[in-house]
Amino acid sequence: MKIREYLRTLRSELDQMFKYSLDDAANFNGLAIEPFGDMPPTYTGHLDTYDNPRFIGVNADLPEHERKYVKACELGRYFQRLRRDSIVINRPWKWNLLATAPTETRDFIMSLDIEWRAYWLIYWHAGKKDFFGFIKRYPKKYFVVLFADNISNFIFWKLRVQTLIFKFFYKLALYDN
Repeated sequence: MKIREYLRTLRSELDQMFKYSLDDAANFNGLAIEPFGDMPPTYTGHLDTYDNPRFIGVNADLPEHERKYVKACELGRYFQRLRRDSIVINRPWKWNLLATAPTETRDFIMSLDIEWRAYWLIYWHAGKKDFFGFIKRYPKKYFVVLFADNISNFIFWKLRVQTLIFKFFYKLALYDN
């Protein structure tokens, strides 16, 4: 009997956790969701470009699961701006190394981080239909998200080795800059 009671309380706690939507998460963080109509089909959405973003613009002509994906991506971008940790960038040395990384590498890691954040935001704050619709629609993104930690760790360790080698040979240089 104690196990059943424990499972019931666990179930009720999980129901409380899953009751908030992506719109609620955006409002909690001070962002309004603004649907834009009559936009070209290539436009999905964007985060406000000011230093303190105020809204997330979403193309109103997109299907529902696409709109939720765009909201999740832009919320992930907002959390990335605030330097909130994720599985991809979770240590201060990673943030520092990312600031000195080449542009292509930095952009790849940032997009990987946004994908990971969007995946988990959809998982926690969207319904099953939208989550599994996202996986069916974008199976490649799903596999990239599954291996995001391994990919980012490989890139970060490669950058660390390059930085250490550069520092070593820079000290051996016989000229002044």
